[in-house]
Amino acid sequence: MIKKISLLLIALLLLGTLTVGFVGCADTEDGYDVGTSNTVNTQENDDGYIADDLPENNFGGDKVIILTPTWRNTPDYILQKEIKGNIVNDAMVQSYYNVSERFNMEIDLLIPGDQKVVQSTVENAGKSGDTSFDIVYNHDTRTVANAVNGNFLNIKSMELVNLDKPWWTASSQKFQIANKLYFTSSYLGIWSPYMNMGLYYNKDIASENGITMPYDDIIAGNWYIDDMIEMTKNLKIDKDGDGEITTDKDQYGYVTSYHGNLCAQANLVGSFISQDGKGGNKINADIERCSNYMSTMERLYANGIGEYEGVTSYNMDIFKDGRALFIFSEARTLVENRNDITFKWGMIPFPKYDENQKEYSSAGYDLFWGVNINVAHRSEIISTAVEALSCQNYNNVYPVIWEEFFGYKLSESVTDYQMVCIVRDATFVNPDYVYDTQILGMTQLLNLWDTAEKSSVSSHITTNTNLAKVSLKLCVEKFSQMP
Repeated sequence: MIKKISLLLIALLLLGTLTVGFVGCADTEDGYDVGTSNTVNTQENDDGYIADDLPENNFGGDKVIILTPTWRNTPDYILQKEIKGNIVNDAMVQSYYNVSERFNMEIDLLIPGDQKVVQSTVENAGKSGDTSFDIVYNHDTRTVANAVNGNFLNIKSMELVNLDKPWWTASSQKFQIANKLYFTSSYLGIWSPYMNMGLYYNKDIASENGITMPYDDIIAGNWYIDDMIEMTKNLKIDKDGDGEITTDKDQYGYVTSYHGNLCAQANLVGSFISQDGKGGNKINADIERCSNYMSTMERLYANGIGEYEGVTSYNMDIFKDGRALFIFSEARTLVENRNDITFKWGMIPFPKYDENQKEYSSAGYDLFWGVNINVAHRSEIISTAVEALSCQNYNNVYPVIWEEFFGYKLSESVTDYQMVCIVRDATFVNPDYVYDTQILGMTQLLNLWDTAEKSSVSSHITTNTNLAKVSLKLCVEKFSQMP
């Protein structure tokens, strides 16, 4: 029997916390599309809540089991069942029990070890027919490896899955190979908002230098990379007056690192891997745009830095020390360093490349999940759990994450709410990064700034796209033969 909890008690504990209902806030216009739009047809209630539209069902207390690793406390980002007084944790608790009591089902975690152990467990299950778990939620590249190995069901074949709902994010379209989706990134867990990239700025430096963030232009869709570069001019400053710019004492206009460069390219250039409209996939290579992008990044880095202190720190030490106007980083780095930041800061979407780019892009990172190939007979309960919990997280948990992140209710700041809305609706994970380990040449293409010689971009792209085309064709053929 399912352990009962009073939803009324939870609601009282969370009263005043779940006050923001997210609604769509981006218009489209004709022009170049880097492919990040997540426009969906959904029915909103009067309060902005988007329903899952699932049929009511009673699963008699049956369990859905999610296999996941100990890596980076991943279980905590998937499921919570105990009220602890933390607004994000407690919102997750309410989401779980809303689903559990509505459908008379349980959702539990199976945690056998780290990400390597989970990957091997899934591989062994593919051979043995093991049905002891339903969903696999693991490190990104290891989930992809399991998918390519044929260990997962095609998510699109599951009867109640509705990819038109916003909690699936644009990744669920971009990850498809041969018109099939064997793994994805979505709101089934809450890793996405923490691992997604954001452009954050120091409000004090902006004010001191007479810089006003163009919120009206951003909302209107008229925020471009040239505008951002203009803001960073003259902000690379020798603060200690020793005649040289050093990372430990001086100021920059823009800071990030390797993984930031990777996402900046996805935002401005788009992905090399795309769907061909015929049920297959292709490699796009706009050499002129890529060459122009390299020149654009050179102008941006005239006042910035992206190589210092490892690939995932994003130079947070410079930003938190009040020595950078902009930082392009995962949200988690701000969460981890929030107590050390003494100045006011804000968030805006990464700019568009130019007026021909239709939508903002917000490339980032996430953990991926797939469905055990041996549990096709459980499609109804698994797809119900996935849709229902994702819906709850999207409507009730995601807003609370951002309220905790900013330190105040988004309802108190219309502008911050609009910025969050824009970033949320543009979130995706670059398929070039996703299939990096599976498609030859992709490592050399997905981050041109760090892998290509500036004087030979064209030949670099040509050589590696030729490799990628051959490798992608083999990948498509393999996925086409999988059930």
